Amino acid sequence: MRQIKYNQLHETRYQLTLANGLRVNLMPRAGYQKSYALLTVNYGGIDTAVTYRSGKRVTYPEGIAHFLEHKMFEKRDHDAFDLFGKYGADANAFTSYTQTSYLFNTTTHLTECLQILLDFVFDPYFSARGVAKEQGIIGQEVQMYQDDPDWRLLAQLGQSMYPKTALAADVAGTQESIATITPAMLYACWATFYQPANMTLFVTGGFDAQRIAAFLQQLPLPFRPAPAFVRQPVALASPVKRTTLHLAVNRPRIAVGLRGMTAALSGFSGLRARLAGQIGLYLLFGEDTAFYQRHYDSGLLDDSFSATYEYERGYHFMTITGETPRPEELIQAVRQQLAQATDLLATAQSAFERAKREYTGRYLQAINSLETVADSAATFPGDVTLFEALGELQRLTLADVCEHMKCMVSQEPCEVTLLPGDD
Repeated sequence: MRQIKYNQLHETRYQLTLANGLRVNLMPRAGYQKSYALLTVNYGGIDTAVTYRSGKRVTYPEGIAHFLEHKMFEKRDHDAFDLFGKYGADANAFTSYTQTSYLFNTTTHLTECLQILLDFVFDPYFSARGVAKEQGIIGQEVQMYQDDPDWRLLAQLGQSMYPKTALAADVAGTQESIATITPAMLYACWATFYQPANMTLFVTGGFDAQRIAAFLQQLPLPFRPAPAFVRQPVALASPVKRTTLHLAVNRPRIAVGLRGMTAALSGFSGLRARLAGQIGLYLLFGEDTAFYQRHYDSGLLDDSFSATYEYERGYHFMTITGETPRPEELIQAVRQQLAQATDLLATAQSAFERAKREYTGRYLQAINSLETVADSAATFPGDVTLFEALGELQRLTLADVCEHMKCMVSQEPCEVTLLPGDD
């Protein structure tokens, strides 16, 4: 079992790979009574098309990864949630564009809950009746989002930046796409992507690492040959530059998006790019900037204004969003700030140092949360955690930020305006 020591913070992460290929990270935390486990599959909403070793190419319906996540808890004669409840554990799951994660937290019976987690993920059961029932449930969920203005705004921005790709669709799919899902499709996706070698288990909290490692190694987990496949990359078709939506809202909203034109990197290179983009946006649009203060004082923006950076397997993009009484004016202000980004960042050394200290504080605070530590390990690119992010943040330079942002702002942004009115 490999040890990764974070001496400055007096923490240790243990790594091992089980006989069936499942990668495991164990991070015991002194002083914690609770334990948190996260089992992540490297499979999400963008993985709708695959090419198998035989050369056969298959396209699955939009939303099938999310649908599969919902159905994994249901077994022939029981529900996995009931088993967790028997031991007082809280369980849940979620699906993003790049991953599916199953999780639980508990203060007792950690080994029993780990066995439940691994058993139900490695032993699926799908029936025509259960699939039909879930189609109705998820169909209603999809329809509900149509009335959410923030969801509609960001969904349209995704469609504008990545037209005719899975990123243009909601992770849950559409009512039409999920209506075509069958048990056979679910079994095929499970067999393709739910391979132990395509999954990672992260356990953190109050436990003994040697004892949990020994327990996991003796479990009779299934081993099956992995079907070789190639994921289809996210296509970069010509984006839609400007779109206007109408919805029953009180105030207009805007969204400006910049998509990355280079492939997202993994490991420390990807982590450095993600940090550079996050801090670059903070230096341009954060609450302490002259941009924010000037336009806040004039009433052009309010505390709904935000700038975020998504850096995931296969894609990365930046979004600037907010409510405003004068949408065209705010869009133009954002465009002007982006046009000046290279010059503004080149002279922002003192602000950059302050930003690093603030992000260091955020990460140190986040480390106190078991959930955040495990979740970040699943969402950071490659085998890195918040602890590695802290070290990489200290090594980040303003030149790194300038270089990354120069590449991001060299393109024409996509813009979406949401106005009050009928849909």
